[in-house]
Amino acid sequence: STISRKNIASTCAACHVQIEAVHQKTIQGALWEKEAHVLPACVECHQPHKIRKVFYNEGFSNTECLKCHSDRNIVASKDKRNLFVDENKILVSTHNKVNCSQCHVITSIFKNRPCETFVSKVDCASCHAQVGVDYQKSIHGKLNAKNDSNAPFCKDCHGTHEVMARNNPRSPIFSINIPKLCATCHRAGQQAAIRIKGDNNQNIIEHYTESIHGKGLLKSGLTVTATCTDCHTSHRELPKEDPESSINHVNVAATCGACHLGIEEQFNKSV
Repeated sequence: STISRKNIASTCAACHVQIEAVHQKTIQGALWEKEAHVLPACVECHQPHKIRKVFYNEGFSNTECLKCHSDRNIVASKDKRNLFVDENKILVSTHNKVNCSQCHVITSIFKNRPCETFVSKVDCASCHAQVGVDYQKSIHGKLNAKNDSNAPFCKDCHGTHEVMARNNPRSPIFSINIPKLCATCHRAGQQAAIRIKGDNNQNIIEHYTESIHGKGLLKSGLTVTATCTDCHTSHRELPKEDPESSINHVNVAATCGACHLGIEEQFNKSV
C-alpha cells in the first residue's frame, strides 16, 4: 500500500520533493530509513487528513506531555523513578525549541499515553551524529556499550532538561566548571579513581589545581586556560596507550600546539 508505514515517506515525497533532504540535515538521516520505529513517519507528525504548516498542539506538543509530567509526585511504574519535568528548566535550556517527542521518540500518537509506545531510550546522536561517533570510540562509550554502571552518559555531563551551552557560566561544561564536573568521577574515592588503580589516578584534580593551567583557570579566572577537555577532548577520551588518543606520545605535541601556537612546529624541528 502507498500508505503503509514503510512507504509513506516516498508517497509524500512525490509532491514534497525536497522534504527528505531537509530532514536529513536536522537528524541522522540513515536512521530514518534503516531502523523502523526509531524516528516517526510523516503522518505521525503531520496528521494525514488534518495537515498544517506548523507543529500542531495535539499529541506531540510539550503541553500534552506536561499534563502528566508537571506533577511533582509522578513516578515510573517499574522502578519508581521520579518523572517530574520542570518546565522552567526546559525554557532556559538550549533545547527550548525542541519538542519532547523529538528526543523521546514516539512511535504512535494515537494512544491516551503516547509514551507507552517508547521502544528505546533517548538517542542524542540522532541530532549530534559526530558526537555520537566520537563517544562510541571513547573509553566512556565503550564502557557504556557494556552496560557498565561507571560509564558516564550524555545526561551525566550535560543534564537532562536544563542543557546549557558551554559559554553559559551556569553550565557544567563552562570552562571554569569542567574540573569540578570531571572530579565527580576522577577524584580519590570516586568511581573512576577506584576503577583505575595507581597513584597517578588518585589525585588528578588536586594536581591540576596546582598546575599553571589550574591556577590560571581557577585562581585567575582565565577561561581560555586549558581544562580537562582541551587535552583529553570532550567526547573522545582514550587511554594514552591508544594511538588515536590525544595524549598518546605521538599526538601530545599537536594537542599542546592547539593552544601554544608555534610551539609544536619548533618542537618538531628540534632534536
